[in-house]
Amino acid sequence: MAFKKKVSRKEVPMQTSGDLAELTQLRQRVKDLEKQLSRHHVEQHLQSMVLEQIQEMVTITDLRGIITYVNQAQAQKLQRAKEDLVGKPVATYGHDLEKGVSQREIIEKTLSQGQWHGEVVNFDINNQPILINCRTTLIHNEDGLPVGMCGIGTDITQRRQAEDKLKESEAALKAILNASTETISLTDSHGTILIANEALVRKLQNPLEEIVGCNVYELFPPDIAARRMTNIQQVIETGKPLSFLDQREPFIFESHFFPVVDETGHVSRVAIFAMDITRRTQAEKALQQSQSLLNATQELTHVGGWEWDVVSQTIIWTDETYRIHGFSPDELPPGSPEHIRHSLSCYNPEDRQVVREAFRRCAEQGQAYDLQFPFTAADGRRLWIRTMARPIWDQERIVKVIGNIVDITQHKQDEEALQESEE
Repeated sequence: MAFKKKVSRKEVPMQTSGDLAELTQLRQRVKDLEKQLSRHHVEQHLQSMVLEQIQEMVTITDLRGIITYVNQAQAQKLQRAKEDLVGKPVATYGHDLEKGVSQREIIEKTLSQGQWHGEVVNFDINNQPILINCRTTLIHNEDGLPVGMCGIGTDITQRRQAEDKLKESEAALKAILNASTETISLTDSHGTILIANEALVRKLQNPLEEIVGCNVYELFPPDIAARRMTNIQQVIETGKPLSFLDQREPFIFESHFFPVVDETGHVSRVAIFAMDITRRTQAEKALQQSQSLLNATQELTHVGGWEWDVVSQTIIWTDETYRIHGFSPDELPPGSPEHIRHSLSCYNPEDRQVVREAFRRCAEQGQAYDLQFPFTAADGRRLWIRTMARPIWDQERIVKVIGNIVDITQHKQDEEALQESEE
């Protein structure tokens, strides 16, 4: 009788429902982790894309200040390849202590304070300075431990250059305004003082800070302030400058109001220039009185005066000189040498060369003269005149010739009458 060999089979342990559940959870955790890793990679990629596209310069370093990452903006600004910067100390960027802080100071303050903000100078590959407004912060890991530093910078070189030029321009404008003896101010449409120069400060006897920002009604008496506002409103409404004499006893001011146009083309401000012409007006009045007295005296004495400017070749006649010649001042161009030609035409032909030579020797050689001639005025009057002149020297050069022409007709007639009576 044959017997079948009994095959021994290794027993396979049976899985319980608990083991299956644990395996399912493990698989789910693996899937979740894969998703998280995938999202992390996506986020890192997106962050990298953002950092590469922004205009700000970004640098990441370790705690020692060794560069671990720079974005494209940083590399382009320095005109260097990114791979040439990574692994180098941040001191590679350089610094200028006159215009900013050192890289070492930035690192130390970031490590001790957790962040830093200020200005620093970097240098590109051509050693050209770049002024940067920089912000740094510590980078922490998930456990809150610092692992690196991040710096974000904005190139403010052109802005600072523009600011410096503006400051220079403002300083020059301030110097120009303060150099003027006229009072100068800028007001808005409501009469508020926006700018004032030192001349106005002296005139109002108030500190500058108590003038700028004040309204004209706070600085001037009510009647003057009201007139000032009326003038301002007129310039604002018409867009045309306004000039007038402003008399405030005992002072006289020459005032000029000019419209100032804003970026929209509208008049929003008014520039005011006011000059105290009290002394000038008084001097002009005194000069007019003196001139009137001189003219009256010359007319009574029949003495005219003239002045020849050798340098500018111009001549001046007094009113009596015109009267003796029989000319009106408006018949000849003011200062024109035509006066000499017309004057010579009044002498007898045989005397003209004598007068011309005497004048030439006085102007060129400094020889004074004193001559008498018969004379026919342009209006036909027959006269006798006495003409005299002398040079005016400036060091060794003759610059002017001044002279007189005197109507001596009556004197000659008296001489002739006396001679006839003696005969």
